[in-house]
Amino acid sequence: MNPGDDFDAAGFVKGPWSSRITLYELIVFLLAFCLALKALYFVGVNPTLLAFVSCVTTGLDAVLAIVVIRKLARSKGAIFVGSAVALGLLSALFSRSMIVIKGVLLVFGAKNESLRRVLNACWLGFALALGIGVLSSAAGLGSTEEFRRDGLGLGFFHPNQAALFATLTILMIAVSSAGSVRELQGNVPRLLFSLLLMVYIWLTGSRSGLAIIVLVLTLALLYERLRARGKLGGDLARTMLCFAAPVTFLFTVGTAALLFDSSLIQSLDRVVTNRIWLNWFALGNFAITPFGQVVDLHIEGVHNVFTGNWNVTTTVDNTYVAGLLSYGVFATAFWLFAAVGSARRAWDEGNSLLFGASIALAFYAFTESQLMDPLLFFPLLGIYAATTCSGQSRSTASRACQGPSSEFLDRCGNS
Repeated sequence: MNPGDDFDAAGFVKGPWSSRITLYELIVFLLAFCLALKALYFVGVNPTLLAFVSCVTTGLDAVLAIVVIRKLARSKGAIFVGSAVALGLLSALFSRSMIVIKGVLLVFGAKNESLRRVLNACWLGFALALGIGVLSSAAGLGSTEEFRRDGLGLGFFHPNQAALFATLTILMIAVSSAGSVRELQGNVPRLLFSLLLMVYIWLTGSRSGLAIIVLVLTLALLYERLRARGKLGGDLARTMLCFAAPVTFLFTVGTAALLFDSSLIQSLDRVVTNRIWLNWFALGNFAITPFGQVVDLHIEGVHNVFTGNWNVTTTVDNTYVAGLLSYGVFATAFWLFAAVGSARRAWDEGNSLLFGASIALAFYAFTESQLMDPLLFFPLLGIYAATTCSGQSRSTASRACQGPSSEFLDRCGNS
């Protein structure tokens, strides 16, 4: 293989394994691995290791940008893509964070890719980091801090981080394995690995992760039952469910604004471990800007009037608030628009598991602050990628694999 001939014009890796991997899939695997790796305790506390992983991530972002340019330079949607990239660059300029521009590149770079194979690459990257985390914890390199509910960090800074990556790994395994719950039941090895990961989540003490997995399966089963009975075409139900992300965003802002005026919301705040109070505090103490800002959402020595605790260190465990304050109004609006688009496409194509994940992750974003990243809110990758749907004929599946560009995506297939 000549040095200049490693990749063809479509971004496929040349060689005997070219039918199994594309350059985009390789980038997704490495980015997912680096993303989870930076959350590991022994990496985060080592400036040299952290700087190395960050440099690798920056290099991968640059290669991803080249892949997107080569794919979409002559596309009819190039102007729209350019506008989204410009928004990402503005957000990067004001927030000093590349998360928005990386998200834009990942979403548009997924064009002509198989979603199942992309998700396989992503969850393998997460799983590798989870395994390294367990080994580092066993070797005494994990955090020694004691967490609530006796949860284990398993090599991560906090049990919630471990639970987040394990939860997303399970969901990606499910969506990449099947388009419906019935298809999922036939993949025994992946089911066994998912059960092992559920034990892992239980060890972290996280309740949200297990609840989200149950919610995804419940939504998928409900979708399939309604579809089988021919009751799925209602515009009202479609709109209500597909707009889960904007509705949750409004709920987030509304509950924060009415916290001191409603005893019901105050009771709900206690149920969600003061997350609504944290949202109220952040929205009341930081400005909301069009394109984001450099902001540290951790403040020490705060008095929580509801719990009576002094010297509280605040944070934000909510994607909607964290995104709004850090990345600005326009980036948050773009993310919400994309979340609706991913849910609608999954609905229209009959992919019940992907649809369930789209809705459940919109709710999960109320309790987690990192889901603006498409590697975490992975249904966003399905906007342009080719998806394979349950119960479709070959011709129907081919039509379903036409993304917003209205081009046939000829690599729609099972992993």
